[in-house]
Amino acid sequence: MDGMRVRFEIKNLNIRVGNVTRDSQSYVLLTAYDDSNNEIVLELTHEQAGFLEDQFYEANLRYEQRIVPEQQPEPNTFFKQSFTNPHDQGNDQIR
Repeated sequence: MDGMRVRFEIKNLNIRVGNVTRDSQSYVLLTAYDDSNNEIVLELTHEQAGFLEDQFYEANLRYEQRIVPEQQPEPNTFFKQSFTNPHDQGNDQIR
């Protein structure tokens, strides 16, 4: 099987995504272009686009988890409340 391997390094990349329907077939067109209007066009099936969407989501989630300091969850305030001390006579308030 013959194959081709290509690697592009493009700076200032712009991305345009479109849904195309032609001859009762639908696909996603992903166009990446630079400031000089050099472009790379990828024709993806909706399944491939869905997979790519999931990959972007997971990559961004990992990035956000690394950047945002981990916040401790708020403790349940119900359990922090102490009820009336039996030594406090006639005091029925929750502290």
